[in-house]
Order: sequence, then C-alpha cells, then structure tokens
Amino acid sequence: MHKFDSQKQRLLFTESPRTPHLYRIWKALSGHETLPQVDRWLAQYFRGEKRFGKKDRQWYADAMFAAYRFGPLVVHLEQKFVAPFALSSSQNSWQLLAKVPVENLFHWLSLLMAPFELAAQKDPEKANFLQAERQDLFQSLDLADQLIAYGIPSFYAQSLKQRLSQSQWSREQLQTFLRFQVEKAPLWVRVNRSADAGEARRQLQEAGAEIEEHGDAWKVISQKNIQTLPCMEQGSLEIQDLASQRIGAAVPLAGEPLVWDCCAGGGGKTLQIATRLRGNARVYASDIRSYKLAEVERRAQRAGLKRVETLAWNGDQLPNFPKEWTRQGGVDIILIDAPCTGTGTWRRSPDSKFRCDEGSIKELQDLQKSLFSKVLPALKKGGCLVYATCSWLPEENEDIIAAAVFDHPELFCESQQLCGNPAEDSDTMFYAVLRKKI
Repeated sequence: MHKFDSQKQRLLFTESPRTPHLYRIWKALSGHETLPQVDRWLAQYFRGEKRFGKKDRQWYADAMFAAYRFGPLVVHLEQKFVAPFALSSSQNSWQLLAKVPVENLFHWLSLLMAPFELAAQKDPEKANFLQAERQDLFQSLDLADQLIAYGIPSFYAQSLKQRLSQSQWSREQLQTFLRFQVEKAPLWVRVNRSADAGEARRQLQEAGAEIEEHGDAWKVISQKNIQTLPCMEQGSLEIQDLASQRIGAAVPLAGEPLVWDCCAGGGGKTLQIATRLRGNARVYASDIRSYKLAEVERRAQRAGLKRVETLAWNGDQLPNFPKEWTRQGGVDIILIDAPCTGTGTWRRSPDSKFRCDEGSIKELQDLQKSLFSKVLPALKKGGCLVYATCSWLPEENEDIIAAAVFDHPELFCESQQLCGNPAEDSDTMFYAVLRKKI
C-alpha cells in the first residue's frame, strides 16, 4: 500500500500539480461504458502525451490503479456519506464507480491511502467516518461486506464462500487473502541458469535491490527498473510470478518427454519446463496470437533454450504435428494454461475485477471445457494433462476438472491445488494434474 511521510504529502492525489490532468485522464477513461484493459489504454493515451516523463506516467498509473484497487469501497462511502444513488440491475460495478464525481473519488482515495493522522488533518469529518465505516465492514459477519472493505465487488461473495469450503481456509487465511488484494504483488524472478546465479545476485545487490530467495524463485524489492540489468537482458533471470513457478514445477517430467504448452501466452511456463529438461527434450508452444509466439521465440533464444519450438494453432483444429508425435502415438505432456477471468492477478491488474459477471464466467467455462475435447486426441495413452488458470474461482477450477473427468472417462485426476496467495506473497493460481488411462 502507498506510504506517506512528511516529505511525500505532495503525493496526495488531490494536492499535486499533476491533479488537474489526472482528473482529465479519469474522465476520458470513465466515458467508456465497458471498462477496457487499463494498462493498454494508458499506454495508448501516453503515446499521445509526449510531455509526460517516466515519473509522471508512473504517478498517473498509480493513481488510476488505486481507483480500481479500492473502487467498490469508494462507491460504498460515497453512497452512504455523500450522495446515495440507486443500484439498478443494468449497472455493474464499473458503471457505479464511473458515476462517482472525479474530485470525490480521488479525495476518498487520498484519505484511504494516507495515515489516519494525516487524513484527519485534511478532512476530519470524512476521515473519522471512513475509519468507523471500514472497521464495521472488516468486522461484519457478512462476507459481502468484508469484500467491499477490501475493494472487491460483493458479486464475488458466493464464489469466495465456495473457495473457503473447497480449500478449507481458516479465518486468518481469508484475512491474508483479502489484505493482499489491496497491496501490489511483489516482483518475482526465476533463476534460469544456475551457473549465473552468483553474478545475477551481485548485479541486483549493486543496483540496491533486496532479494528474498526461495530456491530458484527470488522475490526482488527494488526502486529501480531491473529489466535493464545484464542478468535480465541476457536471460540469466526471467520475470515469473511465484504461483506461476509453482505450476511449472508441478508438471511431471521424466526421461525425455514431448511437451506441448498449448496456450503458452508469453511462454513463462514453457521456458521453465524447458529449463527443467536441460535441453534434453523438445517443448512446443502454441497460442492463437502470433505476436505471443514471437515473444516465446525471443525469450527462448535469449535464455539459450534451443529445443523450444513454436507451433501455430488456431485453438480449434489440431496443429500439424511433428512426425515424432505421430511415431510415438501422441505427446507425453500437455499443459492447458486456460483463458480465465484472471481473478488471481487482481494485485497486478485490479481493473480486471470490474470486467467479470455471471455471463462472462459462463462463457469462459464453456471455453475451458472445450479445450479438453480439442487437445485430448493429441495426448498419448498414459500421458499427462496439466490444467492451470490464474484464477481462484472454483467455477473455473475444481468445477472444470469435475466436468472434464465426467465428460472424458479416459481421464482421471491425480492431484489439484490452489497455489500462491494466501499461502505465499504472490498471485493466486490453480493447477490440476490429470492422466489419460492406458
């Protein structure tokens, strides 16, 4: 969460020379009936504003993402303290947030993100109300109220109740999970080449970074952009969230298996699997987006992974398989990193919580279920299928696995697990390891 001290009071969103333009940016974005992906929208906006330097762009981005991190709470405060407005069936969480006057929105955010003593100096009436109201929400027995206290639309309460049951979270684990949602996720890197670890550690430390090592997974705390360091540019380290690394580590590798990462995205797990295989087997990566495959190729070349290959796939008909697949009766391992709501990445992309509703979840479930039917013909008998999402919703995880096993009797589930937050300071992700019967 943003920290304030006597030297940083100028960072209050309502008391900065940047404030007038912040209001203009928010008004431009809030004019969209459907919320776009905000990081991409901001990147496009800033391309037309050459006068903004790097620090300016970061300040505006931090302010905008604070609005999404705390948005439902601000709506609650505004409705209760300032100007009640009715919630109609046609208004979703984003439309309600967009109705809050921009000056009120960033004033609430400034009070929320400052120490109480500073907030009370700026606006004692609202600061006291905010503190009391938030305390009531924190202590409420209604899970929907608790969600609002942590900036999460109450729409997700039913899914979270199901998650509590599925994962048997304690009250402390629930509170950790919620508290992390209003904190940015830390930067995690993966050691790609163990021989380079010492030099990479030295470069990070010389750059002033703090490193918390968990085997090959390092949490890096730095005030500087570490991506320009040689250890990053030369592929000694790869940026990859800890939960994602847990999934890559869970893929069962033995011998020299043929591996197909069929929804590879930028290739983080592809590269991790190839690193684990030490170049002794081919790893194929597919994605319906050609620019993502170009990124996989670039990263693999940088990391020195010569047996990573991209394979065009439109997500429908199976790709033209290499002969070696046909010779051995299929691929040994398939990883489905399925398209999902991204609820597990709210710490990085808090705006995504406003783009989800029951309809979108149902559409994604249909797609997730269809992926099993599409890829199973490529999996050899006895082969392993790993299903993963960056979501904590049971509807996209355990429910999908249950449906897959029911719909495809040739499959059985060996294990399934939620990883990351709240057990670890990272995103929240899910994976299941399934096997095709012999």
